[in-house]
Amino acid sequence: MEQTLLVRDDAADDPLIMSQRFDVALNNINQGICFFDGQRRLILANRRYAEIYGLSVESVRPGMTLREIVDLRFAAGSSPDMCFEEYLSSLDRTQVSSEPNDCIITLKNGRVISIHHRPMPDQGWVATHEDITERRLAEERLAHVARHDPLTGLPNRVLLQEHLERNPSRRRLDGPMAVLCLDLDGFKRVNDQFGHPAGDALLCAVAGRLRASVRTDDVVIRLGGDEFAILQIGAAQPDQAATLAERLIHEISRPYYLDRDEVTIGTSIGIAWAANDEDVGPLLKAADQALYRAKASGRGTYCFFEPGMVAEATRRHTLEGELRSTLANNEFRSAPMLD
Repeated sequence: MEQTLLVRDDAADDPLIMSQRFDVALNNINQGICFFDGQRRLILANRRYAEIYGLSVESVRPGMTLREIVDLRFAAGSSPDMCFEEYLSSLDRTQVSSEPNDCIITLKNGRVISIHHRPMPDQGWVATHEDITERRLAEERLAHVARHDPLTGLPNRVLLQEHLERNPSRRRLDGPMAVLCLDLDGFKRVNDQFGHPAGDALLCAVAGRLRASVRTDDVVIRLGGDEFAILQIGAAQPDQAATLAERLIHEISRPYYLDRDEVTIGTSIGIAWAANDEDVGPLLKAADQALYRAKASGRGTYCFFEPGMVAEATRRHTLEGELRSTLANNEFRSAPMLD
């Protein structure tokens, strides 16, 4: 049977040694800690608290008032982005509360601080302060990667869906909106002839032309492969979508130069739009169905979504499923040749 050996700490009865150990522990944690009494005077603060707010350790002394510490923080530029009196008022509301309070504040110097405030029975409080700036930046980088295409830097399908959805179900418009789906005509030929690095360079060049062709409020998205989409917000529809489609067809068809090689491609565009207060959840799917019609019409053109395209897409999907099933079951039979 395993036994635990307990060793008596003879220093536990020595107040000086215990105080030294407490100081070492307090000053070697990553959070800043401060205690205030009911008169808003500092009882204790560790070294990390001063460091977080850019203060010298010597300047933060027991007995100081909360206002004096706030003065130091404003002088050091490590206060929130608000006026002195406004910040004091916000602190007053927190300090008089008998409930725990957690908040995250951004300082004027750009640092982001997480604060946990816990009231004490004597109307004082203890607060822990943690600098979470690097964590927040890492989270923002991850969020950016999740929502943007790594090759072109454009927003991706995830971000497009977020624009189309205010909640997990759907969103309604505050104004007209159009979705344009683009597929590059001739891209595969260029990619096969000159290689994938040239294909990647071509995609980046196309992305640059798309950005230059839209308004500031519009969103350009790379859906994947050689497919792009544009979210046109607040423009007069459908005229503005048609005008943009014509401009894009012209811009994308201008020659590109990959090293010393000149190449040309084109684009086909499907458009779906919705007016104010219309449900726009299905817009992307509708624009994709219109794109299929544009490509079938000879490419290098654009086509608006029409309700009849849904039935057409359903019939096409059913036929494709039946053909796959027939092939898988080897149900095709040779027809007799006629004389």
